[in-house]
Amino acid sequence: MPTPEELLRQAFEQGKITGSWLITGPAGVGKKTLVRRLINFLLKGDLTVPFQGVHAHVKWIERSLTDEAKKEIQKAILAGQAVETSDNAPRKKEITVDDIRAALQFLSLKPERGAYQILVIAPADEMNMNAANALLKMLEEPGENNIILLVSDNPGRLLPTIRSRCRMITLRPKPIEEVEEILKKIRPDAAHADLAAELSAGSVGMGMRILDNNGLDLFQKIQALDVPADDCDISVLEALANEATQDDDTYGLFKTLYLNAVTTRARQEALAGRAVAETYIDMYEMGKQLFRETDALNLDRKQAVKTLILKAARMKG
Repeated sequence: MPTPEELLRQAFEQGKITGSWLITGPAGVGKKTLVRRLINFLLKGDLTVPFQGVHAHVKWIERSLTDEAKKEIQKAILAGQAVETSDNAPRKKEITVDDIRAALQFLSLKPERGAYQILVIAPADEMNMNAANALLKMLEEPGENNIILLVSDNPGRLLPTIRSRCRMITLRPKPIEEVEEILKKIRPDAAHADLAAELSAGSVGMGMRILDNNGLDLFQKIQALDVPADDCDISVLEALANEATQDDDTYGLFKTLYLNAVTTRARQEALAGRAVAETYIDMYEMGKQLFRETDALNLDRKQAVKTLILKAARMKG
C-alpha cells in the first residue's frame, strides 16, 4: 500500500496535485508535518524536509488571535519591542468567515509562471458554519494552480459536501513499540518513555506532549481517581480539576490522556475476559460526549472534569 508521501508524489507526477486535499488522522500523528513536506516539495523539490518560515505562495489559515492579543502586539510594536507570536498566544475559539475570505483573496492572486498558490487550513474542523459555507464556494471553483490542504483530526465534523470535494489521505497511528523507540531517541533522558508511548495512541507527537508537559504526572492523578464513588476523595478531585483546566494546552492533554487511559484499561480488561471491560467502554463514550458538549457550548471545563470523574466513579460501584 502506498505511503501518504508516495500518493502525493504520484499525484504530482500525473499532473493531479492541484485542487483540494483532506489530510486526516488522530491528533499528533504527523498531519502538519506531512503538509509541510508537501509544501517543501512543491517549492524546492524535496519531500523529506518540512517547509519552515513564510513564502509568498503559501498561506496558513488557523484560528486568529483574539482582539486583546492583537492589541498587546500593537503596543509592543509601538514601544519598539521585539514581537514573536507564540503557539500559546490567546486565539479565537473557531476559524471565522473573515479568515476564509482572506484565504479567498489569497487564492485569487496569480502566482509566478509554473508556481502554485498553496492554502492550508488547520485544523479545518474548527471552522464555524459561515466559514465552512464560504469554503464550499472555494472548493467548487478552484483556480488552475491552486492547492487547498485541509487538515482535520475529526473529519466527521466537516460538512459532507466539503469532504466529498476533497481527495482524502488518512495517516494511521504507529505501533506502540515504534513510538517508544522514537521517543527514546528524541528524548533519551526522559523517564517512562514506555508509558508515554502506551498513552500516545500511536502518535509520536502526543508522546512528546506527554513527556514535555508533565503528562505522566497528570495521568497518575487521573488513575488515582479511578475508584468506586465511596472511595473518591473530593479534595483530590478538586485539585485535579484545577490543574487540568489551568490553560488550553493542559485541558487538551487531560482530555486525550483520560480517553486513552480508559481505552487502554478497557482493552486490558477485555483481554483478561472480565465483564468490567464494558464499563470502561461506556466511560469512554461518556467522556467523549461530555468533552464534545463542553467545547461546543463553551461550558465550565472545571465542572466538566469533576462531573466526568464522579460519573465514572459511580459506574464502578
